[in-house]
Amino acid sequence: MYEILFDWPDRLINYEYKDSLYIAARHLRLQQFLEAESILLARLSLDFDNQDIHFLLSYLYLRLSRYESFLYSLSELKRLDKPDGAYYCFMYSQYLLQIGDISKLGENLSWLILRSSQFWPLQLIEISYYLKINDLSNAYKLVCSLSQHPATVLESVRLKSSILVLNGQFNDALALLSNASLRFPSHLPLRIQLLDCAVLGRSQLHTLPILNQLLQDFSLTKESLASVSQVRLIQNRSAESRQLILKNRVWNTITPNTEYYSTNLYNCYDRLGLGDWLLHSPFFTDPSSFTQILAVKENLCMSAASLEHYDYSSSVSSVMQEYSNRIEASPINKSPDFVKVKSVCRIQEPLTILWLSSDFSYHPVGRFLYGYFSALSSPIHKHIIVDLNDHGVESTRYLFEPLTSVESICIPRLDLPDRVSDIRNLNADIAVDLSGWTSGHFMPGFLSNLSPIQVTYLGYFASTFNPSIDYWLGDSQLFPDTMQESHTESIWRLGRCFLAWQPPSALVESSLDVPSSPFTSSTGIRFGSFNHHRKLSNETLQLWGKIINSVPGSSLVLKMGESDDPGTFTLLSKRMRRAGLDPERITWIPRPRDTVQHLNQYSLVDVALDCFPNGGCTTTCEALWMGVPVITSTGNSYVSRMSSAVLHGANLPNWCLSSKSQYFDFAVLQAENLSWLRANRHYWRQKLINSPLGNASDLMTHIELAFSKMVKASR
Repeated sequence: MYEILFDWPDRLINYEYKDSLYIAARHLRLQQFLEAESILLARLSLDFDNQDIHFLLSYLYLRLSRYESFLYSLSELKRLDKPDGAYYCFMYSQYLLQIGDISKLGENLSWLILRSSQFWPLQLIEISYYLKINDLSNAYKLVCSLSQHPATVLESVRLKSSILVLNGQFNDALALLSNASLRFPSHLPLRIQLLDCAVLGRSQLHTLPILNQLLQDFSLTKESLASVSQVRLIQNRSAESRQLILKNRVWNTITPNTEYYSTNLYNCYDRLGLGDWLLHSPFFTDPSSFTQILAVKENLCMSAASLEHYDYSSSVSSVMQEYSNRIEASPINKSPDFVKVKSVCRIQEPLTILWLSSDFSYHPVGRFLYGYFSALSSPIHKHIIVDLNDHGVESTRYLFEPLTSVESICIPRLDLPDRVSDIRNLNADIAVDLSGWTSGHFMPGFLSNLSPIQVTYLGYFASTFNPSIDYWLGDSQLFPDTMQESHTESIWRLGRCFLAWQPPSALVESSLDVPSSPFTSSTGIRFGSFNHHRKLSNETLQLWGKIINSVPGSSLVLKMGESDDPGTFTLLSKRMRRAGLDPERITWIPRPRDTVQHLNQYSLVDVALDCFPNGGCTTTCEALWMGVPVITSTGNSYVSRMSSAVLHGANLPNWCLSSKSQYFDFAVLQAENLSWLRANRHYWRQKLINSPLGNASDLMTHIELAFSKMVKASR
């Protein structure tokens, strides 16, 4: 009978069972819980001391999260099966897994292993335990050692897929889960796992079809709320995502495992431009009481950095300390072949430089780097890009493969010791972090020392506070002589703009002409911003409102119409009114379907207005490239000086204002230049092309020279 609970439904449909308990077990396997409960309660009234009935009831109630009923059935199973019985052991261990009491499960692990020979599903619990403590090595060994039948059941397939995901093998996991879903389409947890796998693998190709099929088959259930909210967040439907997460919190008020939902909720508030709300989190007000998972804390740290919050340094240092504690207890420092790699740089050049990122897709970091290495014709060092997340068909790593200036390698495994070992085996002199604390970061790896010298650059807007990272690479605009923000890295200033915008022919940006303005002189000046809504601080909206109100006939162009995300549209409109910015003066344009449409939408803007304190960078480059100048207010930290660095790199320092009042005056003044602005849109691209910002080859010359000097300084 117990085998039925782990069989495939296509094998059960045609079986004829006479015993009602077998029929109940089949109903349980087919997710027909009401039918199973009816049979079991009827049998219970006739045979109360039947161990099998209490096992199946406890299995049912645990699946339904009806814990009070489960614990009663479990106590009866314990009475009938004895405290050391294999069936009681299975249900009790499954319960500990479900409520997240991993330490208690660990205490009983030897008890569980001893009985796994009596009841093979206990091996599945053991594998799940290893996954929970991130011991992928033991989990993988145990999965591989399963005998033929246990290895092919659904639960084993799901566990193997989890291991593949943690190893960064998302495509393999998707294939396994997709095949399993075809055999067991009514299994909701399996379908949710398939969706989560697509989301974690950042697979745009698979995520929406999987979500749409899930909603078609099951509608929106309490079990799928968290996963659906994550997809809505990725789709930039932040208000809808927030609504789903708050609903999920209501559903899970009696469930202790809510960290995942908290992570998404914090992301929603951040993306809605309400990041200042996050600063009221206990993480900042009462850190000792804040016990959320690291992912939540990392998101809060990024929000603090983007808002120039004074407590960023202490908050990110506490996260760094948690990682440090984990690494001290990990196999990285216990393995016999561990060698601390500091102070072993090569004596002679060429050096080996690693560029590490999870963003080798159509992401700004990947696009910038592709431009750099496309322009580098005669490198003096050996460069290797290390892709930390295989994006499958959406990866842009293939763009780098024809280039002679750089090699590429993918190391997507998430098992920290193995990943660190693989990267160290590349014998690099310098490892460049391109992520900071953003999604897919590798801060634990850099903390473990991947190379003698470690540098953070480009992908993050604040200090990492990672004590193992030696340098923070930028320029004199990002790092003025009188820096006000805290940092642990040594500052290294390039003798030019810290980045370059020179799109190679393989990127669509290179083939697009500067679009002409479609407006006549009778249409007032159109200010605009294509920055993410998360950057629209209240202070920004207030100043924009003052500018629009002071220039008759002017309007502000923003992306996102009411049909894109009604909830976010409504919330943003309310914020605008409170800030004195009339939503009726906003020209809302739809979110673009692709990059070409996105860039051509700059034809609708005469002058771009930067946000603060979290300003633009890629959007500033794109605006200039498409014929639109950008006004920015130079702030006191990296996050509020990025646009200033870009504009100085384009030889446009006069568009960088040192105060909000100057920003206002300069913006209002542009209305008088409207005819010239619309007639000379090509001016801004030519300005960029003929400046340091448009010279990627020169940038790489400076970066390679900087790397040589770093190594010399370390000897």
